[in-house]
Amino acid sequence: MPEPPVVTPEPEPTPDPAPTDSVKTRTLRVCPDWSAALSESTLPETYLLRIGERTVTADARIIYMYRDSIPETTCHLLAYNEPEGITLAGEVASIHRTEKGLLIARPGYLFAADTTVSLSPGDSASITLPMRRLVAPITLTLNFTEPTEVSGANATLSGLIDAIRLPEGTAVEAPSPREATERTDIGQMDFEPLPDHRGIRFHARAFGIRPGMDQWLEASVTLSDGRTLYLKTDLSEYLRDFEHMEPIHLENEIDTAKPTEPEKPDPTPDPDPDPTPEPDPDTPANISAEIKDWIVVDGGEVEAK
Repeated sequence: MPEPPVVTPEPEPTPDPAPTDSVKTRTLRVCPDWSAALSESTLPETYLLRIGERTVTADARIIYMYRDSIPETTCHLLAYNEPEGITLAGEVASIHRTEKGLLIARPGYLFAADTTVSLSPGDSASITLPMRRLVAPITLTLNFTEPTEVSGANATLSGLIDAIRLPEGTAVEAPSPREATERTDIGQMDFEPLPDHRGIRFHARAFGIRPGMDQWLEASVTLSDGRTLYLKTDLSEYLRDFEHMEPIHLENEIDTAKPTEPEKPDPTPDPDPDPTPEPDPDTPANISAEIKDWIVVDGGEVEAK
């Protein structure tokens, strides 16, 4: 009978070496401060947190806990959101454009902040990031002298910044007039009629105004009776402080009364009528509208994102 095989016992496992300081986990508590937001509705749902070479997505309304075992102790931290209507390439943010090349009227609200983090392995720390708002709203209200229904409108505002660098929001230098193939500073404005046909309100959002450039509003308002009111006005004086990112709300009045028609004489028979009749005086005409000085409205309404 063969002898049973000899069983060799397994060697005792070698315990893993105790972790050294170079791999101790560091914990960083990141708390975004959204005090610069105009309202709760303008807060983003999430934001991006770039810590060194790593980028993570964080919830905008809770503290983010970042744990890392990388031995480096000092790194740059950049936080920003990705709103609709704005493209981010590296640290440059650009507002989208319409098919006609105009800046879209109302991109989402962009926020950004940065700091340098120094944290020893095994340590824990908390930082608060004051998120800087880099977009501000512009609201222009035109009150009508007589209630009139609006059937359409168009408006543009020139002299706007189209691209900025994060996180400070400094403007990306625009091409010189000789190098530029088209204007990059003109933005479109949205509009809404006021209740009871009392006027019209134009809206825009922007990164700021181009230094050394004027801000011209050009608008046309088409009324339901067929008349079109044309308006061109220089807003540079009223937007010079726009760099502080405070909402701008201006009001003015525009004359919507129909021009007085002259009394028609009694018709007399025309034995030899003109083959080319005169234009009907009742046909609405295009009118160049005149307005007064704009009024700055304090505490303008806060619009949703």
